Amino acid sequence: MPIEDLAPACPLMRIAWIDALHWAMKDENCIDSFTHATGMKYSPPRNGFEAMIDDATGHSAAFVEAFVKWFNESVWGDLNIESGQ
Repeated sequence: MPIEDLAPACPLMRIAWIDALHWAMKDENCIDSFTHATGMKYSPPRNGFEAMIDDATGHSAAFVEAFVKWFNESVWGDLNIESGQ
């Protein structure tokens, strides 16, 4: 699923959502909460070869999608609250 499909529809809210998502992906407490809730732990690739393996297997994309879904449910909340939907 494209990440754009998991983002708020409102352009202004999308900007705030992206900023909050970037913060959450770097926040140790958020990462720990995500790992505890999902059992998924992501270790960034240590070199180009590992990065190619992650890309080829979809490991990175699977982690990002799972993290964004968790973020929306556990941190952000209703994606369409501003549009009244």
